[in-house]
Amino acid sequence: MAPPWLTARDIGEAVFDQARLTRRGYDEDQVDAFLDRVADTIVGMTAELAAASREVDRLRHWHQQHGASPAALATMSHAEADAERIIAEAHEHARKVAQEAAAIRAEAARQAQQILAAIHSLADEGTVDQRYAAMAAILVGTRDHLTDIRAQLTDEVSRLDSLLSPSRQRNGASTQERR
Repeated sequence: MAPPWLTARDIGEAVFDQARLTRRGYDEDQVDAFLDRVADTIVGMTAELAAASREVDRLRHWHQQHGASPAALATMSHAEADAERIIAEAHEHARKVAQEAAAIRAEAARQAQQILAAIHSLADEGTVDQRYAAMAAILVGTRDHLTDIRAQLTDEVSRLDSLLSPSRQRNGASTQERR
């Protein structure tokens, strides 16, 4: 099996042993083997380039005779319409999500202030057990609120996925039709 084709890096980094003591220069066998690989690489690349050129000519000729197929034009038109609709929906949805995120952030900041105030007030009141119970209640409330936020985010991700699913299915069907 022939060695793999040479790269420009292989050629630039080629190193040859010095010739035996009786001769000067590089080892002729190594240089000859390397030049054979260079020649094989050039022949192979020339053949690949010719094949690619023939394929381009064949496709150009087919396109000149047949043009774009009606199915391909319809698929492209549907894809463009879907893309425009999805982008518009995404922009609107992003605006709403940003508003909701700002409201959640404001509510979280308000609740954090309440928690801090409650903790500071507990530091001076009641027994250790009472302070512990009050802090536990605050933490449970915070956990419940975070659970609600997680559920809202999960619902939002599901909604976004359902928006994208019909588009993915149509694109998959279009790909199947073209085959």
